[in-house]
Amino acid sequence: MPVELSVCTSCRLDRSGPYDAEKTDGKPFAALVETEVGEESAIAVRRIGCLLQCTLACSAGLTAPGKWSYAFAGLPPTAEGAALLTAFARLYAESEDGVVPFARWPQGIRAHFNARLPPMSK
Repeated sequence: MPVELSVCTSCRLDRSGPYDAEKTDGKPFAALVETEVGEESAIAVRRIGCLLQCTLACSAGLTAPGKWSYAFAGLPPTAEGAALLTAFARLYAESEDGVVPFARWPQGIRAHFNARLPPMSK
């Protein structure tokens, strides 16, 4: 079963004007993540309408049954940001319990780490 990489599609860096669902940074970022993941069967990209981290755009989360979950925020909506997030997602997918040793984290992802949540109790 693939891990789920949820990407917020309503994130926007400039929040000074009224919200326009067609002009977000999240949608193009989600597309970049999908391109970066490609046909990998270990990662499923899920577009989410809002992850409620609006002041910390762009945001994403990683989840899988029986694994720890991760939340990231402040990701740059660029190809480099997508590559960084996907690199961590690959390590997460390879892990048995979702714990990616800190020493293995891609260098740039550390600044965007927001939270780690335990798996649900059985």
